[in-house]
Amino acid sequence: MNRFGGNMVLAALLSVVLVVAGCSGGDGDGTKVDKRDDSATMPSVIDMDEDEAREAILEVAPNVQIKVETRQDSGDEGRVLDQEPSVGDDIGSKVTLTVAVGSLPVPDVVGESIGDATKALEDAGFEVEENPVSDPSVQDGTVVGQTPAAGAMNEATVVLDVARADAVQSLAELEPVEVDGGGVDAVDVVINTEPYPQALELSRGPYESNPMMVSYNLGRKYQTFEALVGVSDEAPADTLISIQLKAEDGRILISETDIKLGQPVEIKVDVSGVLRLTLIGTTTHSEGSVFLGNPYLSNAR
Repeated sequence: MNRFGGNMVLAALLSVVLVVAGCSGGDGDGTKVDKRDDSATMPSVIDMDEDEAREAILEVAPNVQIKVETRQDSGDEGRVLDQEPSVGDDIGSKVTLTVAVGSLPVPDVVGESIGDATKALEDAGFEVEENPVSDPSVQDGTVVGQTPAAGAMNEATVVLDVARADAVQSLAELEPVEVDGGGVDAVDVVINTEPYPQALELSRGPYESNPMMVSYNLGRKYQTFEALVGVSDEAPADTLISIQLKAEDGRILISETDIKLGQPVEIKVDVSGVLRLTLIGTTTHSEGSVFLGNPYLSNAR
């Protein structure tokens, strides 16, 4: 073979190699290119059943991971209630579907921490509300009660009574929003030989007439008001006092009259849902006072 013939054969072989390389789908350095479409967008699957939703998603993104969460719903079981990503967003590598399930029994979470209890209930599809209560016998943040009780069916929300150190509030430390007929002060007083370093005094000034009135905003945050109502041991022996508690709508929550020296009265009042609490006191002496020893608001039932 002459030189010209040899060059022709070499050129032909080189052409074959180039054609084969071009058909291999490489990117020029021998690396295989993945032809999968990474630009898929999320379809709308709300109100589909779970199987239909999966099929619709996998049709546009065959390799996507699908995670299913459940939530109680009164509609059809298995119906898709929510989706992530939203419609039209890039589908990415994972899709989360929230699917309706039928009614589940409320689990028993009393004794658990608020964190663990909330997770258990939310994972089961329940909404959770916290009600702080006073219970010094357990650790702060412990669930001490629940409504509805464990085992209840057809419930969407569970209210947890949670022990909180700050669930007790001294009325003597709150700022009144209204005072009439005299004054109000936080004082140290002795009632029936017992000292009360955090007492509340409703006093009538020399130019004021009965009754003495003071109001506090409770913000519907408390359930119980407790106090010992009495006459100071330093008051005249014939002193008589009375106390009345009213809610903002005019409801009389409690009324005690003719409280005498050495005969204090313990009161415990349900103030659930009360927005503003008004205390009205009277005394038989022109400059006398009504004393409330340890006047505490709490969330204890």
